[in-house]
Amino acid sequence: MTVNATPHFYPPQLAPHVLRWLPGAVVLLCSLLLTAGPNHALGFDSERFRLSGFATLGVASGGNDILGYRRNVAQPGQYDGEWSWEPDSLIGLQLDTSLAPSLDAAIQVVGKKRFNNSLENSIDWAYLRYRHSPGLTFRAGRIGMDLYMLSEYRNLGFSYLWAKPPMEFYGPTAFFYFEGADANYSFRLGEGTFNAKLFLGESENQFEFNGKGHEFKLNNLIGAVLGWESSHWRARFTFTSIDFDDDVNDVIGTELFRDPLTAAYQFGWTEAQAILEDIEVDDNGVNYYSVGLAYENSPWFLQGEISYLDSDYDVLKSYAGRYISAGYSVGATTFYTIVAKAKQTESRTTIGELPAFLANVPELIQLQEGVQSLYDRTYADQESLSFGLRWDIRYDTALKLQWDRTWVEPAGGVLWEQRETPEKTQTVNTYSINLNFIF
Repeated sequence: MTVNATPHFYPPQLAPHVLRWLPGAVVLLCSLLLTAGPNHALGFDSERFRLSGFATLGVASGGNDILGYRRNVAQPGQYDGEWSWEPDSLIGLQLDTSLAPSLDAAIQVVGKKRFNNSLENSIDWAYLRYRHSPGLTFRAGRIGMDLYMLSEYRNLGFSYLWAKPPMEFYGPTAFFYFEGADANYSFRLGEGTFNAKLFLGESENQFEFNGKGHEFKLNNLIGAVLGWESSHWRARFTFTSIDFDDDVNDVIGTELFRDPLTAAYQFGWTEAQAILEDIEVDDNGVNYYSVGLAYENSPWFLQGEISYLDSDYDVLKSYAGRYISAGYSVGATTFYTIVAKAKQTESRTTIGELPAFLANVPELIQLQEGVQSLYDRTYADQESLSFGLRWDIRYDTALKLQWDRTWVEPAGGVLWEQRETPEKTQTVNTYSINLNFIF
């Protein structure tokens, strides 16, 4: 298979070498913030240091006997409609400090359900920021991944209307930070502020494939964000180019089929060679695009986003996610609805029948079923309708209730943890009760 149909943009080859210092810099920055000197560490100079936090206490009921509910693909699943606090609950602490008139730093630690809940994985932000001028800033370190409208506050449930972001749009993009650098330039444009950002780095997270958590790495990450914001409107466009790490085939599971398919081809299954070429993922990567628009003018709230993952791989097909949401406030309570859809842009791949003279060979039948399962477990085809309300109890506390009804088409459940591939349409109800607060 030749993977060159889509133009792909690469950062300078020097970038991976430059970025190797960043993990150490993150540790150094943490030490700097936490041990900034005996006087400040014990006295906590409020003029130089600011400690803030946020939390969500939530319970959710979701999933059925074959599909496990999760907010994103970096979480374990929750089956059989059972109630659990794990998918939605989290707590975060953020420490900001001023190091010089034009230099500051921030560290944010978030505790939540993950496949690997180490301290390193819990650090979402740890960066230095230099303000060259009021409109131009530079950051370096571990920085929030800027792919969508909730980029800066996806974990901060109090800051957005819903009990949880739409799975169809936010579920696949489970990279919360990258290690690298960005440059941001903003200026007044009309009645609002125009913003342009460039970023460069690498990222990783753990994802579930075949019931296990695997480290998934993104290299040569380069992107651009254009946005405009006024008192009532927000609009943004994002482009990101991504290269996969060399072990991506092992993560997805295609590595397991290399030798069996080679042997099957030699045994007489001529299609096996083409299947092997199709399921291989090389390091050419993919391009990601998103567009978002929001309007807020009491009592109305409207917001929608569209994303497109442009891929030439057969086992990781191009993906489109979108949603639109509307809310209406009555006093301290806002009622809202969401319509969302996720689907690969190409049809589900179906493996052809074995040749007649091999049709009764058990090992080949098992191999054929295994390859089909690989295709099906990386395919998305679902849509949801959600209703909910948000009650602002006070200026720093909000209670949210949400009901999602989701239709998952056959073999379209990649956003869920799967005990088995759904062979018919699954209708799943998810109920969420969240208490969000900031402090």
